[in-house]
Amino acid sequence: TRLSWILFLLIASFLVRIFVFFVFITPSNAQFYWGDAPAYVSLAENIASGKGFLNANGRVDTLWFPAYPYFLAFLLIISGGNCLIAAIFQIILSCFIPLLIYFIGNKLFNAEVSFIASAIAIFYPLLVFFSGIFSWAAFIALSLLLLVFISIDIARRLYLRTVLLAVLSSIIFLAHSEFLFLAPLILIWFAMNLRKQPRRLAAAAAVYLISWTLISSPWYIRNYNVYGRFILEPSLHGGSALYQGNNEFSDGTVPNQKAYGHIREIDKKIRYMSDIEKNRHYYKLSLNFISKYPRTFFILCIKRFFAFWAIFPRHESLFKNTFVRIINLCTYGTLIPFIIIGFISGLKEWKRLFLLYSIVILKVGVHVIVASGMGYRAVIDPFVIIFGALGIQQLSGKLKTKKNICC
Repeated sequence: TRLSWILFLLIASFLVRIFVFFVFITPSNAQFYWGDAPAYVSLAENIASGKGFLNANGRVDTLWFPAYPYFLAFLLIISGGNCLIAAIFQIILSCFIPLLIYFIGNKLFNAEVSFIASAIAIFYPLLVFFSGIFSWAAFIALSLLLLVFISIDIARRLYLRTVLLAVLSSIIFLAHSEFLFLAPLILIWFAMNLRKQPRRLAAAAAVYLISWTLISSPWYIRNYNVYGRFILEPSLHGGSALYQGNNEFSDGTVPNQKAYGHIREIDKKIRYMSDIEKNRHYYKLSLNFISKYPRTFFILCIKRFFAFWAIFPRHESLFKNTFVRIINLCTYGTLIPFIIIGFISGLKEWKRLFLLYSIVILKVGVHVIVASGMGYRAVIDPFVIIFGALGIQQLSGKLKTKKNICC
């Protein structure tokens, strides 16, 4: 029954994630040291203790996005400051990712697609791994799923859904600024679904923009107080992120220690600059590199595209474990051809699947230009899984049809 499958999804997801957490993650303390986790933990601990958005050195931070550190601070508060318990709380919340995949698959496609997709999500390596890491990946993936789920049947309870979409899209933007594209996508979604009701369309757009502004404005006010001027980006990390992927040492993957070392050397030379000036300087360096070496930039874009969809990353040590590699190959690796089939076959209903396609395509596009790696893909992997499940269903349906014809 549906209820029994929902319960199974939640229980199985938790057992798989907690097993991976204690067997593969905690022995090396990867939850604290993977990627940007140390910075997020420091920020969250300072927020939870009432010191504010301060980095490990006790300085007002300007480089990191605020949404996930505040979310992690909330987990630390309810866990009494215990990071292990906070990680378990995050794992529990991430167990709703397969559940939301099930509901979305059921609403947009059918029971078969939702069953296949949610079953895959239980064991899907990146979703399992990032559930226990202090990183924004699981947080954004869950938020994006909620956003898409709420957007379905948008005309029903329009204004409640509009406010919820504004809250979620602004939070996701404050978790990673590339998701600024969600705001225009949602307005386009309103236009597609309410084109025959212009008054409701105008009212929904107004409610959305006002709500989005109200949710985002406290952070913009904070930044204005810190910098003394209005800044569109929620953090001043965009310039260095772009340059990290577009300099003479870039190889199309992240992390790249040569590129990091090169940036650290530049940081020493421009340490006298303000954070705003540093951000602009890196944007300028990036654009100079791209304009000077367009062929190299094009090659890097191709490399970043393939790095984004890689089965085995070049640098992440955990994924070099034989057992983990086998699991990754048996899940994502075998799913790739079905993802392509599902992505293509779903195009005939692109209007109904507009948000799914747009989020996936724009997310890929950003990282083809900036920096790329498997970790960045994790936030859209739930949608990738749904397309993969659609591909499996489409292929199995054709095989059944051929078998019936033969018989």
